[in-house]
This record gives sequence, structure tokens and C-alpha cells, in this order.
Amino acid sequence: MKYSQYLNEAQNDDTQAWLQYQSKAKDINNKLKDIEGKLKKHYARAKSQKTNWGFAGDLTHVYDLLFEISDFLKN
Repeated sequence: MKYSQYLNEAQNDDTQAWLQYQSKAKDINNKLKDIEGKLKKHYARAKSQKTNWGFAGDLTHVYDLLFEISDFLKN
């Protein structure tokens, strides 16, 4: 393989990685919007059952998962 072919293949790999990154970033943004909508519905259900500790537990679990994601992304 010629060196120029190697560079082109490497560049294509880099481009594919960037395209994959952009695609996943868009997917994550869409998922965050979806989560926001689901949180609003969850809030309405929780507000109608203010003595139900299950809703507080749900959000504690969600918080823990988000904390893990946030901690992962800081690296």
C-alpha cells in the first residue's frame, strides 16, 4: 500500500469517527428532550400522589444515573 493510500484511509477513519460522534451527540440531545418531557409527566403524577415515596425514589435513581453520566463525561 502506498503511503498516500494509507493517509486517505486513516483520514476516512477519522472522518467516520467524527460523523459517528456527531450522530450520537444528536441522539443524546434528542434523548435529553425526551427525558424532559417524561419528567414533566412524572411530576404531574407525583403531584397528584404527594404521599407516595415511590416517585421520590424514581428521581433518586434518575439522579444517580445522571450523576454517573456526568462524572464519566468530565474525563
